[in-house]
Amino acid sequence: MSGASSAGLRSGLSPQSAIASTGNSAVLVPPYGAAHFAIVATVTGLTGTSITFEVQWSFDGTNFFSADNGAGAATQKDTFTAIVGAKVVVKEVTAKAPYYRIAWTGTYSSASFSFGDVPITANSVGPVGLEQGAAALAPPVVGAVGSTTLVATFVQGTTTTYSAIKSSPAGASRLAVLLKATANTWTTGVFELLWSYDGATLIHSDPADTFTTFAGAASVIKETAVKAPFYALAIISGTPGSATFTADVVATAL
Repeated sequence: MSGASSAGLRSGLSPQSAIASTGNSAVLVPPYGAAHFAIVATVTGLTGTSITFEVQWSFDGTNFFSADNGAGAATQKDTFTAIVGAKVVVKEVTAKAPYYRIAWTGTYSSASFSFGDVPITANSVGPVGLEQGAAALAPPVVGAVGSTTLVATFVQGTTTTYSAIKSSPAGASRLAVLLKATANTWTTGVFELLWSYDGATLIHSDPADTFTTFAGAASVIKETAVKAPFYALAIISGTPGSATFTADVVATAL
């Protein structure tokens, strides 16, 4: 696909005629240079109750995950409000990874729709600084928090209840964290991204960079501003259990 100018609308994919109640688009990339961009969904026909679109994200173009924009409900994901008939709607999203796709679900016997995207806020280096191998991030800077088991609530100043401390992506002003919890027995445990200025002492941000509460295994992406040179992950509330997880990090803006 070709890039789009700041005033142009780029078609994300050919018009779809969906019969199955679930599906997804091809792999897409954010408009060139976009830190924020708009998704325009055009539903030209719908026979049934409703259809819902969700923007999903990927670091590798193969494995896609829902966004976690903070504190709570499923509506916090990059999900459109359910559409019940022919309609054109626009949704603003923050680029959270080098690739995205649009997934759909609903209750209908037939639906016809198409998408477009257009940049809103641009970086000078390309989508999330990775797709074009930007000099400031070449090779792509990807941090990884190793698999860690947490067995107690994080208390600021303790040294045993959080993951390894890693450096924030070089030159990044914002980053996306792909949290992959393969096991989680905490009761209402809340994961939080913690920050450090010296690589040793961890502190909370204000407001806190918390993930939506989930139980069991789950994988979600959270995008946020970089607040310190180092970061780590912890479970900061809930009834203690155990959690095994990894986290991959990419820069989303310089």
